[in-house]
Amino acid sequence: MFWHVCGRIGLSIDLQWHIDVGRDQMFTPPHVMILAGLFPAMIVSLLFLIWTTRDYHRGIEVPGLKIGPIVAPVAIWMTLLGQVTIILGGLFDDYWHAQYGIDVNITTPPHLWTISGGVVAEIATLVLACQLISMSQREENSENKLLIMIALLAIWTLLIHSFFTVGNFLDPREAVVELAGLKLLPHLALAGFVTIIIIEITNHLFGLEGTTKLSMISLTLQLLLLFSIPMIVEMLMGPEHVYRPGSPHQVLVPSLLPWLLLPAIICFRKWPILMNNKWAYLAIVLCTNPIWLPLGSEYIPSLVDGIGLTISILISIPVMHFAISSSKKVITIIDNLMLRVIYKKETKVKKDAKIKSALGTSIAILLIICMMFIPVTQGHGGVHRTEKGDGFDAPMRMLFDIEETDFWVEFMIYPPKALGATEIFIFPVDETTNVSKLWMEIVFMDEKGETRMVSQFEKLSGREMWVSTVEFPFSGNNTIEFWATIDGNSEFTAIDVYVESPAFLSARMAWTIGLGWPIAMGLIFWKLSIHMAAKAESEQE
Repeated sequence: MFWHVCGRIGLSIDLQWHIDVGRDQMFTPPHVMILAGLFPAMIVSLLFLIWTTRDYHRGIEVPGLKIGPIVAPVAIWMTLLGQVTIILGGLFDDYWHAQYGIDVNITTPPHLWTISGGVVAEIATLVLACQLISMSQREENSENKLLIMIALLAIWTLLIHSFFTVGNFLDPREAVVELAGLKLLPHLALAGFVTIIIIEITNHLFGLEGTTKLSMISLTLQLLLLFSIPMIVEMLMGPEHVYRPGSPHQVLVPSLLPWLLLPAIICFRKWPILMNNKWAYLAIVLCTNPIWLPLGSEYIPSLVDGIGLTISILISIPVMHFAISSSKKVITIIDNLMLRVIYKKETKVKKDAKIKSALGTSIAILLIICMMFIPVTQGHGGVHRTEKGDGFDAPMRMLFDIEETDFWVEFMIYPPKALGATEIFIFPVDETTNVSKLWMEIVFMDEKGETRMVSQFEKLSGREMWVSTVEFPFSGNNTIEFWATIDGNSEFTAIDVYVESPAFLSARMAWTIGLGWPIAMGLIFWKLSIHMAAKAESEQE
């Protein structure tokens, strides 16, 4: 559980670091927090797997899943599967950033791996905690409050993972989706779906009292993250770090979570009819969506007209209704994963067996991806300083001057890739500089002579930062001329770069891999949960 909570807090700090500072090294404190519990938890899981396998080969009955000569409870297999997926997802993420740059979107192929791996491990923790709670109730006729708190924290990590995944649609740049000429807000449907799944699971396992405790935990941690993250980011900054223009920005992760969940659950407890009436239930859940709160630089509902907002709400209603029926299937899977453990416990009590606990079944499949090495950086010309992170999410940053006016330029991919889009940010060191226009000219020389590509930079609203997306159609040596109009005068500085060949793994294939494995894991657990329930029922008969 320490791994899950510490990792989610580390992720929140790491995201804010990228927003406010922009680049990082591999072993920054947030990255250490994300990874701190992973490897110890993996070691513990492996040791438990060795222990149960040893008992099995000594003739002791060990209910669980047997793969080859190895036997272990389902929660251990699930945890290991999630941990391996996270590690492979991290390598995939490093490759993705090297090939396609920093993510504008939260939802990317490698993030689907790391998120789904974390979700699997969190569900494993929930299953194990619920099993131990059930055993405690049978033996002591009382509830173990510590185990209940662990289970609720596991659900909270599921909540933060889920809202983090759909949080991309709270970014003003990505919040609106055009469909048949209409501008819609998909976050209303997606967040509603996630909220109902979380409420239904928690209510099934712990009742409305447990759901209230979960919402209190969520609100408390949201407030702690909201006030502590900016201070932590500032504390971690060294003399070599520079804030990006407009920093510190709004704290990201707390703004993605449902601030109004606790009042909604209190209403459900006080007036149960509100939860029993589906229309009232869906309406209240819709009101908990963080999209309604003016937390960001732009009020998201104002990005669409009244018709688009109305249709977005109407679309969210059947989606949330579908979430109610889907939650029953998710609950069935969780119950089935616990079923064989509980049944075996009852059987062993009757037979005076030695082992008191066990879990159901799962499956572990290791998928290895061959990773491309990160290209070596090259760059010179009018550059005074370069900064390159050597870990995940690290772009190249260069300091150069145009007629004694210093600028930072950030390449989201470096070296740039041919046949691919590279996002580039430029901002003056002195935010009071009167820059009226910025553009870039890529100069390429071949046997036919000189070719120039001109890309205009757009200034971000309310910030002294300029951004452009540039497509490099060729590979080889290039000269990039950064032009700026300062106080009415236009000058430039040239930087030599090497543009690499296209990425080995196409974006379409990366998305296929990114989606394929999480979907496969879901199908595996669904099928195995059905098999476990059928097997336990046949054994009982």
